[in-house]
Parts: sequence; C-alpha cells; structure tokens
Amino acid sequence: IGALLVMGYQFEVAEALQRRTGATYPDFDFNKFTQYLMRGLWPFLTALVIGLVLAVPLSMLMFGGFIAMAAMGAQAGPDAAPVLMVVGLPLLVLATMAFAVFIHVFTLPMILRAGFMQDFGGAFDFRFAKDFASRVWKETILAMLFVMVTSIPLALIGLLACFVGIYAVQA
Repeated sequence: IGALLVMGYQFEVAEALQRRTGATYPDFDFNKFTQYLMRGLWPFLTALVIGLVLAVPLSMLMFGGFIAMAAMGAQAGPDAAPVLMVVGLPLLVLATMAFAVFIHVFTLPMILRAGFMQDFGGAFDFRFAKDFASRVWKETILAMLFVMVTSIPLALIGLLACFVGIYAVQA
C-alpha cells in the first residue's frame, strides 16, 4: 500500500506543478488517502507487469553469467578460479547495471504515461515510449547512475542509524 500511496501522491504533485507554473509542492493530505491510492494504482501495476516480464531476461543474464564463470573456473583449475571470480563478478554486476539502466530508459515513459493518463492499456504505447526515450535518454541515464552510485553508501549510513535512517534514505 505504501508504494501505491507514494506513487499517487507523486503524480498529484507532478500534475499540480505542471498546471501551475512556479507553484510549490502541494501538501500531503490524509483526507485524500484513497485518491492517492487509486492514482498510484495504474503506474504501480504497469511497473509490476514490466518488472515481471523483465525478470526473465535479467535472471538469465545473472544466472548465465554465474554458470559461465563456474564453467570457466572449472576449466581453469583451482588456482585460477578465485582470480576469475574477482574479475568476472564485477563485470557481471556492471553488465546487470547497464541492462537495468538501458531498460529503465524505455520503461520510465510507460510508467509516467500510466500515471498521467490513469490507464493501464495506454501505458504500453511503444511509439510514445520510443519518442520519449529519444528525447530524454541522457537525463534518464544520468539520473539512474546518480541513484545507483549514491544509494548503496546512503543505505549503509541509514542502516548504521539503528535501521531508522533507512526510511529517510529511501525518500
């Protein structure tokens, strides 16, 4: 429920800022709790479906990489296997991150479209997604890289604050 609520409020904020140029963020209003939930439903479902579909190729990439590293380690012998893991594991992590960034460039417009149109079917307009991605791909990649680089150290700091700080970091 929390993700639906946050997404719904974020789309309320985005719409309010778009309608009134120079306006401040509207306050979170608990009286609009169900409105926020309903507003966040379509983008949440869109992200869920996209995530379920993309879980297969992402899992294949990760498990295929692990299997390939294990097979090469078995062929290389016991002395070379640790070196292979030290080199191969960071490369696998980088490949997975690159795949995630690439996919995010094309899934972001679908999620945004679902949230603004309040329609699940309209989210999967691939022509719109391609046009959107061609216009803002640089900004999307930079934003994703920033989040990837800052999220791990901030999450560790949040966890060090007796696990309470992780909630502030997530925001």
